Amino acid sequence: MNAHRVRYLIVGGYAVGFHARPRATKDIDVLVDMTVANARRTRAALLDFLGSDAPNITEEKLMNPRTLIVLGVEPFRIDVLTTIDGLSSFSAAWKRRAKGSYGKVPANYIALDDLIAAKKASGRPQDLADVDVLQRATRRARG
Repeated sequence: MNAHRVRYLIVGGYAVGFHARPRATKDIDVLVDMTVANARRTRAALLDFLGSDAPNITEEKLMNPRTLIVLGVEPFRIDVLTTIDGLSSFSAAWKRRAKGSYGKVPANYIALDDLIAAKKASGRPQDLADVDVLQRATRRARG
């Protein structure tokens, strides 16, 4: 993604691990910006990653809200998403992003407050448990 200058944010369980503490997860969730230029870059990055053409990965899909592209199988699955609940706009979230790393690779993570909002909006039991962990980590960090 970085080599193709994709505007992306790591969200979900890996973002919880970045902001608070690692937890078991079946996949890595990557939210991408739905602009035309970013859809083109995202598709190119995914095709490079896969090493072959993938007719089901289109620029149109990458510009469509609620798209989910699943690559691989658990526990090594990658979910590419175009929207998530609780996030009003990718552009605003991009400005607030947290820069970190994924292993030794520079990576963009959803900001802590945006992650908490997304987890609350999802409402799933695991997401609500994540909210508790994230809020406790925030309180500890702020003293």
